[in-house]
Order: sequence, then structure tokens, then C-alpha cells
Amino acid sequence: MKLSRWEFILILLLLLTSCTDKQTKKEIRRRATANNIQTYINQIKTDRDRALDSYVAGLPLEQKIAQLFIENLEGSTTFRSYETVGTMTGTNDERPLIAGGYIFFSFNIADSREQMQDYIRSIRQYCRQYENIQPYLCVDQEGGWVSRLKKLNPKLPSNEAVAKDYKIEEAYRIYGEQAGAMKDLGFDMNLAPVVEVCTDDNKDFLDGRSFGDLIQVINYGRACLNAYENNGIATVLKHFPGNTNTDPHTGLPEITLSKEDLLQSIESFRQLVDYKPAAVLMSHARTSAIDEGKPACLSKVWVTDILRKEYGYEGLIFSDDIFMGALADNGYPPELAAVSAVEAGIDCIMISEKRFAKAGKVLYQKAKEDEAFARKIDIAVKRILKYKIEAGLFDETEIW
Repeated sequence: MKLSRWEFILILLLLLTSCTDKQTKKEIRRRATANNIQTYINQIKTDRDRALDSYVAGLPLEQKIAQLFIENLEGSTTFRSYETVGTMTGTNDERPLIAGGYIFFSFNIADSREQMQDYIRSIRQYCRQYENIQPYLCVDQEGGWVSRLKKLNPKLPSNEAVAKDYKIEEAYRIYGEQAGAMKDLGFDMNLAPVVEVCTDDNKDFLDGRSFGDLIQVINYGRACLNAYENNGIATVLKHFPGNTNTDPHTGLPEITLSKEDLLQSIESFRQLVDYKPAAVLMSHARTSAIDEGKPACLSKVWVTDILRKEYGYEGLIFSDDIFMGALADNGYPPELAAVSAVEAGIDCIMISEKRFAKAGKVLYQKAKEDEAFARKIDIAVKRILKYKIEAGLFDETEIW
């Protein structure tokens, strides 16, 4: 299980200060000192939290909204933004608009590791030049046929093949090796692993992307996320609460399981979020047993009530790509989907297009008019910046 620096310190203090019923004076003094230290640490955490609240409150609205989006990039050589602040605000402001994160597809992957590193360095340099918050950089490196870095990284078997051919400790080594290679290229996040249980209802769509049955998914999924997270690459569990054999790129998956069977089918997610993956990615599927008629990534019930509150998950929650046919062809064009995603509790809105300002402008206008909606944006941005602080993408001293 991945622990934050503060959680590690607190656990260490508890171990150091445990004592028997018959405490010596020395033990009592030591425990009192430890309690004072813990009180001090708690106060620091509170102060840091308030400072971050203040920082987020002071950010221009267009920068907050930009942080909510994860979009595609142009090319594979030199980065530049193709959108300006004025695109979102309706002004003549020509400053570049930078998304909170970027997703690399196959056409963004350079032919050599050196070229890939140079491209990623150009992103970092561009953001420093224009004094923008650094974006997180992610890629779909699941394994098997979904391996965007196959030209650059060691070969990575599919989840199905890993569960079939490798022991748990061997799987951890394989994923740790991938994480090291990704980190060396300059990536921060892997849009993996898929932790859906394979069934007759989804196996054609998943096509080797699942580790298998519930036990396999939990055991190998845990090894995978720990290996990446422990080696500096954030993980994104997907796709919650599942899929069917309908490809969401072209159609809307309809999960018709009973409530009891549905909850059992997502037990892997419930257990694996305890290991603190950086993010969970929501699917577009509709579930007839829970919040019928609403795609999961736009459902407050699924996003906030179940994943956030019932499962106690505190990390980032991603939507799947809002340009997919599952939404766009079923009454949720990108602009409407973006608003619904924020209202549901989504932190990061994935958009596979190379522009996000059109959808962002709708959020900008709504936030200007709706204080409660603006508050949801602030909450999401705060979570994003907390992740970026942990990932070394945002200097915490800027908020003090």
C-alpha cells in the first residue's frame, strides 16, 4: 500500500509510542512528547490545507478550468499551446492556455527515447516560460495490444498473459521495470491498470485487458498499481463500474445486472482503491440497477455517493473521453457532458481532441453564474494540485 509522507510519519510515531499498561515515567514522558509532535504535525497539515484553499481561491477562473481537462497533443517534436485565455474568456487575452494534463497517443510517440525525452522537456520548458502550472503527462501503457510505448519500452504482455504466465512477484518486477522506463522518458502517469473482472458480457471488448476472475484481478491489480506507484508513476484504475461488449467509442454500454450482481462485479475496485491509486477512471456505461439512464461518468450516485463516500476514495476521479460516441450520440455533446461531469464530482475531464477551450468556455460561463458550481470546480482543482504536489509537478512553497 502506498503511503503519503504524513501517513508514514504518523504510523512511525504510533509504533514508537506504544506501551504496556505498566508505563514507566520515561515511557510516559516519551508518549507525551510524541503526542505533542503529533499535535504539531496535525496543525501543519491543517495549515497546509488552508494555504492550498487560499491559493486555489486566488487562481483566475480560466486557470482553474484548464486544470480540469486532460487533452491530446499536437505532434511529437516541440510543444506549444494552440489555445489562448481569450478563447475561453471571450477577450483578447493572447496568453497560452495549458491543460491540467496531456494524454499521448501513438502519433505523439517519438521514434527514439532521446526524441521522446526532448519532446517532453519542451512541454516543461514551455510551461516554465509562460509561468503555468506543470501538467501531468500520461499514456495508455496497459500491455498487450494497448502499449503506446512499444517502440521505446521493454515489451509488456497483456494483463491476461501476465496473470496466466507469471507469479505475483514476477508481475511486480515487470511493472516496476515499465515504471522506471516511463519515468526516464518523463511521464508521470499510466492510464492503467484495467481492473474489471472478465465475464462473458465484456470479454470481447476487453480482449485480454483483464487479469481474469475476481481473485486474479485483485492480486495482480494490486501488484501492478503498487509497482508503478512505488516507482514514481501514478496509476489510474479503470473502467469503473465496468463495461459490456459494446465499444463505448461507438455505442453506449448498458449493464443490466441486478444490484446484488452489479456490486459483486465491482468488488475489485472497492478493494483496490484502499491501496491509494492516484486516480480512478469512470466508464460511460449505464447501469439499470443504479441511477438508471445516466452514464456512470456523469452520475453523482456512482462518482460521489459510491466511489467517493461509500468506498472512501480520496484521489482523482477521471471521466472517460467525453468525445466518445457513447456520450456524443446519446444526448451528451462534449459541452453538456463537461458540465454534467463536474456536477457529478469528476475532477479530470478527458477529451481526446486537441482543444478543450470550447467545452471550458461553457464551464467558465456557468461558474460565473452559479456559486455552487464554482465551488465544485475549486474542490476538483484542490485535489489536482494535491496530486501534483505529491508528484513533484507543483512547488508547495508557492502556496505559503
